[in-house]
Amino acid sequence: MYSFNERSTIVKHLREIVKIEYDNIQPKEKEKLFSVRSRPRRAGKPVISGN
Repeated sequence: MYSFNERSTIVKHLREIVKIEYDNIQPKEKEKLFSVRSRPRRAGKPVISGN
């Protein structure tokens, strides 16, 4: 997972570009790229924290 550095001066423009690109993706392609994981995790698998 990525996050933006809110103190950066370019974040506003970068968010606008990402939004424009996302809005131009076809619905079928969005489903394929941004699908929700449906299989459960393996029992006992460790969780890696991003913090």
